[in-house]
Amino acid sequence: MNDFILQGFSVQGVIGSPGGSPDFTYTIGLQLSVDHPDLIIIGLPFDSSAQYLGHAFHSIDKASFRFKPGQQLNNFISDYPMAVVQCRADVFDTHLCQAKFLYEGLNPPFRKPLSAFQLVFCDKQRRYPWDAGYTKEKCPQPLLGCAPLSLEDVDMEPFLSAANTAIEREFN
Repeated sequence: MNDFILQGFSVQGVIGSPGGSPDFTYTIGLQLSVDHPDLIIIGLPFDSSAQYLGHAFHSIDKASFRFKPGQQLNNFISDYPMAVVQCRADVFDTHLCQAKFLYEGLNPPFRKPLSAFQLVFCDKQRRYPWDAGYTKEKCPQPLLGCAPLSLEDVDMEPFLSAANTAIEREFN
């Protein structure tokens, strides 16, 4: 919780089960600090996911970027794009339990409907889990919502650059 107080959000990593569900990492507190749905990444190691989620937070907080379902994020840290998927309502009961605990503990005037987006990465052939031929065995990441019907390309480089510049100004 100290992360949330100092940075405006926290990151929770969950270890999956061998041969079962993959590891996942999610934000806690975006709805309070920057009025944005929380974010979850499934199937990547905690360190990588936490880095992506940190850059996502700073893009929202420092560069006014808004993630939206159906976006394909290009130049977002790696050479491979990521897609944004709207999560089902039950994801706070199945995956984002600590975030739900935080939000439900708020006084009624501060409560908002729970909302989250999944950041979905593609495989090396740039296919997503909903595409034919996706290598599910190497990149397991179950979808927590419906696959987008189409994707809108968004270049993240200007937002990441603006966020980095704002952070540098704060520390100089």
